Amino acid sequence: MEGIGCTRSNSTGNSSVLLLKSSQHKTPRRKVEELLDKYSEVFQDDIGTRRSTKAKLPLREGSQPKFCKARPVPYAMKPKVDAELKRLEREGILHKVKFSDWATSIVPVVKPNGTVRICGDYKVTVNPQLQTEECPLPAHRRYFR
Repeated sequence: MEGIGCTRSNSTGNSSVLLLKSSQHKTPRRKVEELLDKYSEVFQDDIGTRRSTKAKLPLREGSQPKFCKARPVPYAMKPKVDAELKRLEREGILHKVKFSDWATSIVPVVKPNGTVRICGDYKVTVNPQLQTEECPLPAHRRYFR
């Protein structure tokens, strides 16, 4: 039997051996490793895709498409931005289009490891046109203590 044994003495001086199964004595690191193994498909390094559902963005009545020109990218960042855009296109996350009524500028953000994250600046194009559901926060005093 695999396990961890420990000896314990009582007040009369008698000792007994306690054998714990290894499964009873798991370190937090071992528990995390077991969860990572059990749910390995969730913790992959790849970017996942969800094709069974399509996003629906309800627009306000009378909203007009907005097309923003591209912002200039700093010269030193151009190779990294181009490489990241090509990678996203290769993985099927982005695809080129010939024409669109809507366009927003990208904002390249440098990650701590030196690579670039491509973000879209939707605050001036899509966001103001969205029909959002308002959920006001309660203004009761007990929430502000």
